[in-house]
Amino acid sequence: MTPRIVPKNRINSIIPGLSKLEKDIDLAPLFPLARREGNSKKPVYQMHKWWARRLGVNFRFFLLNATSQSRTRNKTIWRKFFNPDLKLDLTVLDPFMGGGTSIVEATKLGARTIGVDLDPLAWFIVNKQICEFDEASFIAEWKVIQNDIGDKISSYYKTKVNGKTADVIHFFWVELIPCQSCHREFEGHIHYLLHSRKSEKSVNPRCVGFCQKCHEPHTLQNGEKFINCKCGEQTEVEKGNLRLGKYRCPHCNHQGFVKDVPLDSLPLQQRLFAIEYIDPDTGKRAYKQVDDNDEFNFAKACQDLNQLWTELPIPDQYIPLEGRTDPRPVSFGYKKYHELFNNRQLLCLALILKRILDVKNEKHRELLLLAFSDSLACNNKFCSYAFGYQKLTPLFGLHAFRRISRPVEGNVWGTSIGRGSFSSSVEKVLRGKRYSAKPFEYRYTDRETEHVEGTLSANASIIDDVKNLNTSSRQSSFLTIADSRDLLWLPEKSVDLVLTDPPYYDNLAYSEMADFYYVWLKDHVNWINTRSNQHAPMKNSLLVRSDDEEEHSRYTEGLSHAFSGCRKAIKDEGIMIFTYHHTNQKAWESVTMALRASDFEVTNCFPVLAEGKSGFHSNHGNLKWDVVFVCRPGLNDKAPKFSIKQGKRWISSRIAKWTDESHQKDKNFRDIDKRSLVFGLIASYLTRCKITDDKVRDVFKHFEEEFSLKQHGHVQMTLVD
Repeated sequence: MTPRIVPKNRINSIIPGLSKLEKDIDLAPLFPLARREGNSKKPVYQMHKWWARRLGVNFRFFLLNATSQSRTRNKTIWRKFFNPDLKLDLTVLDPFMGGGTSIVEATKLGARTIGVDLDPLAWFIVNKQICEFDEASFIAEWKVIQNDIGDKISSYYKTKVNGKTADVIHFFWVELIPCQSCHREFEGHIHYLLHSRKSEKSVNPRCVGFCQKCHEPHTLQNGEKFINCKCGEQTEVEKGNLRLGKYRCPHCNHQGFVKDVPLDSLPLQQRLFAIEYIDPDTGKRAYKQVDDNDEFNFAKACQDLNQLWTELPIPDQYIPLEGRTDPRPVSFGYKKYHELFNNRQLLCLALILKRILDVKNEKHRELLLLAFSDSLACNNKFCSYAFGYQKLTPLFGLHAFRRISRPVEGNVWGTSIGRGSFSSSVEKVLRGKRYSAKPFEYRYTDRETEHVEGTLSANASIIDDVKNLNTSSRQSSFLTIADSRDLLWLPEKSVDLVLTDPPYYDNLAYSEMADFYYVWLKDHVNWINTRSNQHAPMKNSLLVRSDDEEEHSRYTEGLSHAFSGCRKAIKDEGIMIFTYHHTNQKAWESVTMALRASDFEVTNCFPVLAEGKSGFHSNHGNLKWDVVFVCRPGLNDKAPKFSIKQGKRWISSRIAKWTDESHQKDKNFRDIDKRSLVFGLIASYLTRCKITDDKVRDVFKHFEEEFSLKQHGHVQMTLVD
């Protein structure tokens, strides 16, 4: 890239005329850091669920390179990365702050921040991540709550074993499927296992199965496939009566699909059949079948819920249909949000929430509300059991309401074993706030992991007027709930750097999932704006809901308005950085049109690892790499006219560089990621040349044909003008 001419009024700017981020960046040391963080995010980002949260190390890397001269040595950049005394005197804007990675990372570097998001849950999470915190008084408050309600709620999670009382880790439920032929109900099991470790390297290679008739657990050695129960039933443990939504009725052998069950039979009823508990003698995990006492305890919870219903803060909203992209969970027969919890879960959660609302200190109350909200994902009817790992898998592990044929109910209050309880969520909040007070970066060597602590905290003074942001002498942040398509209220030329992660076309309906949490919080949080909304803003989200031209145009126009607001707010010498990925050409057309309409030129474009190798979204068909765009305000009046030949050469040289470099450091850079990067480079080139908007789609189609990805992973180029 040719260095830009730097006006006199920006000679002393923290953003150089040509930054390191726009020239010879050194990504190689970043890949292992990103891979590690992708598999285990820093504590501040574990305080509450947010979807597709970007990696902190990537955003820190962008900030440091964007504020460094192009001639800065790579070694100097990486010294800066681990420099605890580094402080950046700049203002950073994120118009789509989501889970707040940009806000936290910029605050850790001493920057002033502006965070905007349409979704109130996003605002609440980020606010709690960076708000100032008194740990000692919070812990004192938490201990009082433990003493007040801990024993009461724990009493609903007890079982009897050989005359002794034991703590329950998990209750196992199973859906009852009505056969559409003989009209008898049966349990829908995908298999008859509770726990299985088949690896020879496992510490405990045994499996635990259960009888399909009486549910008694049986320990099986490796290789055993049948249970011969004392009740007289033989069970083939790996052969259930349900697979991929297709069932086989054990009474009449009729085969059908669960999706064809009539609406008047939905939601499917569930039966409690087994329990995982802590053995009171050994302190280890154990399993048992449900007995009469366990049935009585659940019935007691149902009775208590009915008696207390009117006194408890239970959300009674209907699950919205308007604006949804996914008919679930309504298509499963659920009409109201409280129906997504069984009666014991609903009772215990409501008792916890009721006690939290009595906390007088607003900061402590809202941090406890954050913990409560986070615990909801592990305490509902949509949690499954990873039987190979003996742990609960929460709702939104996959970004949707999935039907779970065998739901698992965790211990809402928590035990020494298990995950997702309210107590463990409070501990996550504590760890997150401790990290915010004393943030660190991981530095890895071949033999050990080192914590490099910073001198600045990730906590900021949260102000209520954006105009006062630059006058504050402390780390400060302005966070607001607002539509990113209307940013004209931002002071003109007040922002040094925009760092964001915009919505990815049709990928994620954030507000549909956020509404699951919001209905519990909406009446109990001191929102920055006076809000009477009953639900998260599904209808107003920047999202493509269907494959038609009207939705495509709406998204393009919305993204254009958001970028135009950034263009107004950014200084002449500023930089906008954002991440994006998609395999759909139309998504990239929208990005291109939005950049051109808002007067931004892409000065660099490159890939970074977006996620780790673990998790549900790590299969071969999912994108694992983001495309990073570095943009400067003001399209170049002297830009050359569009040329197919020059465009191919420009793109081919960069795709070769980045695919080779990425593949050398991470074999997980696949054809689908290369396709996304090619589209990103096409979008970049189209902001650097003169071309009419009506030709953009034709250029994408032409380049898509010319840039074909072979199975061996190289990009085939046809250079014909």
